[in-house]
Amino acid sequence: MTSSVVGQTVERLIQLGELPPSEMEEADLTALVGADWINREGPERWKSVADGLRTPELVALIRGLVCVENRLQWMGGSVAGAIWLYGCLERRDRQLAEGIADWVLAHTSNPYVPFGRMNPGARSLAEWRQREAALSLVKQERWARTEREQADARRAADGRREERAEHARKHAAASEQRNRVLEELATRTIAARLEAVASDTLRPVDFYPVSWATLTPEEIATIPPHVRHRLMEKLRNRRRGPWRKLYEALRAADDEQ
Repeated sequence: MTSSVVGQTVERLIQLGELPPSEMEEADLTALVGADWINREGPERWKSVADGLRTPELVALIRGLVCVENRLQWMGGSVAGAIWLYGCLERRDRQLAEGIADWVLAHTSNPYVPFGRMNPGARSLAEWRQREAALSLVKQERWARTEREQADARRAADGRREERAEHARKHAAASEQRNRVLEELATRTIAARLEAVASDTLRPVDFYPVSWATLTPEEIATIPPHVRHRLMEKLRNRRRGPWRKLYEALRAADDEQ
């Protein structure tokens, strides 16, 4: 739009905003029908307009925009012109701006006017501040709850990492102990190794290498009967695998004697 068209529309809005409230609500808005484009002008255009106005004119322009936005159902939302003009007024005269905010909240149907952020249904500045304080408290509580939940999650994650680390330490210690036991037994004869397996009441047979279960008939013959019987007792419940085959070989050797 040209500057002259903008200027004419602004002048009509100012004239409307200068009327007493009762007359403002009854004023003829025919000249402003179809001019809703002005309510979507950006902040730079409105700042330029505001800079050329005296404070009473700026106030009237805000009032006129709010009135027309309601009566003609202009689109504006969070970028409505009254928002940018109110910011200009607030920087110029904060005390006066508070009074205008009180009026605007009582007359607007746009939930973003005059502050540019969602107005939770307040119809006065005092009510708006009260609701903002309540909303701020809710946000603080939500933030605190989120912080607690995140802290709990971090502690839980730390706990799981420590559990995994402890499990790894125990596994490493057990593996080291097993290696020492097996290295020591590896130096013994087959019969002595299997006697150690048969006599072990603390560890399952799977603790020992399955290679120890693979024996030739000659090697089985070197195992004393008492060791063979104890080993068979330990292997009795094995259902498959090398240890089960050893059990069967031991039993066959026992039957031959």
